[in-house]
Amino acid sequence: MGNLAEGSKILYVDCSAGIAGDMFLAALFDMTGSFEHLKNELNKMPLSGYSLDLFKDKRGGISGLRFDVDSEEGHVHRHLTNIKEMILGSTLTDSVKKMTVRAFTLLAEAEGKVHGEPVDHVHFHEVGAVDSIIDITGAMIMLEYLGWPEVVFSPLNVGSGTVSCAHGVLPVPAPATVELLKGISVYSEGDPMERVTPTGAVLVKSLGGRISAGMPHGKIADTGIGLGSRDGILPNILRATMLEKNDALLFDRGVELSANIDDMLPQDLAFLMEKLFDAGALDVWFENIQMKKNRPAVKVCVLCHESYSELLQETLLRESSSLGVRKIYVERSMLERSTEILETSLGPVRIKMAVMGGKIIKEMPEFEDIKKIASERSIPLSEVRSLIARERETAVKSSKLIQGDFETKLNMTKEDLKDPHAKETDGHYHGLHHSHSHSHDHSEIGEEGK
Repeated sequence: MGNLAEGSKILYVDCSAGIAGDMFLAALFDMTGSFEHLKNELNKMPLSGYSLDLFKDKRGGISGLRFDVDSEEGHVHRHLTNIKEMILGSTLTDSVKKMTVRAFTLLAEAEGKVHGEPVDHVHFHEVGAVDSIIDITGAMIMLEYLGWPEVVFSPLNVGSGTVSCAHGVLPVPAPATVELLKGISVYSEGDPMERVTPTGAVLVKSLGGRISAGMPHGKIADTGIGLGSRDGILPNILRATMLEKNDALLFDRGVELSANIDDMLPQDLAFLMEKLFDAGALDVWFENIQMKKNRPAVKVCVLCHESYSELLQETLLRESSSLGVRKIYVERSMLERSTEILETSLGPVRIKMAVMGGKIIKEMPEFEDIKKIASERSIPLSEVRSLIARERETAVKSSKLIQGDFETKLNMTKEDLKDPHAKETDGHYHGLHHSHSHSHDHSEIGEEGK
């Protein structure tokens, strides 16, 4: 699961009261009314001695569904291999098997790191019980039922206090939960209790760990409320909202960090920019500002994934003279992009196109290709650009545009094309770029798209 462009549905999960496997499933049942589907699918697993219960209840005056698993099984310790055999030996679909095994593997890795044991030696306690197996497997079954929407979570309220488990009384969040939530935005609020359980944490992690403080763009199609077993001043509910994206536009999300600086040398600011790109920034730019005492200054702005924001804040504070960093969540609507290859008399050139509603509304040649041709053939950039424009027009008219692997055609290495500041990004934030007249463009459109 990746870019919002790839699917038509987004499932936004509000975790302001935390998340547990049973709450997540209950919210999906409330949304779909498909409890019978889950029961039929679970019958495909070699698992018995349990019963499922789904019923209406309220938390803080909010009505929703509670999901409960009653098991006859005593305290059983299962290893990862036992659970994998159970899942892979079932007649569940391959996608459900794959995602469920992935979730338990992540959980085993977290437990192994906490206890200092190899993954294969880890034995699950609470999360190896029937109810946890059903919670995790059931979540994957229901997401497949929904057509595998992209899942986006709000920042996670992990709770506070202590929790009793097989290893004794532990601080909240539990050690394995903390390990699973590395790189994910969390906070603590409300009555002391465990609000993010290990099953909840592994669902967030295995489903991509995408976090957004606000609901993504889209049309609300449906919603469901899942209830936790406990209640308090903060209603113990989890809300899942299904959104249908706008077909004409795409959307992505990120974080913008900024700091005002009036006492650094220009050379040091250039070095700071390099360090920020090295630490994972998608874009870095400087804005001229006027600070107190009429001092000319620079506002350093950094665009990044949520998962990189903490590291980049540390880098900005360590490598600059600033004593603080501002952080805001940003969203962008954008056009769908595609690339085709134009065979010209000077060689193949990538043509980048912007699409709205299935129609091309903008296009431009890749600047790096123009620059390479100009350098190799000692032709002015303007002449290369003009020739490509003429041949592009001819190609469109004669429908001779050729699609293919550009790097193979030019016999280029990856280093030939590599932007020294470019960072690998997952599909969710790919190409997120702040539109600013003096920013460095690392988006897919490139320099010619400014």
